[in-house]
Amino acid sequence: MYGMDFDEGWTGRFCRAHGARLRELRVERGISRKQLADAAALNVSQVSRAEAGRDARLSTFLKLYRGLGYDLNLEPQEFCEEAGDLLAEEAQRRQDRREDGLLSGKRWR
Repeated sequence: MYGMDFDEGWTGRFCRAHGARLRELRVERGISRKQLADAAALNVSQVSRAEAGRDARLSTFLKLYRGLGYDLNLEPQEFCEEAGDLLAEEAQRRQDRREDGLLSGKRWR
């Protein structure tokens, strides 16, 4: 995982943005990477990779934010209204088929 290129997509953006933010918060608090690593129960190389935006593990970022006294909240955001509509339509079609007895051979909850 560490040798992979995370420059593409949301993962790369997340790592770069949060890596920079972690470094900024650590420097503001006046603590070393070693101190943060100890507080987060990680090793110094993990702190360095995260700050450089090269660690794609969400668990690492969560531990580092917690080590700095912060909590990281991720909120889901709908990026495609059509996807939700398509899923709702498919669910309705399945319900209609179930009511018509066309799905009686399968287990439904």
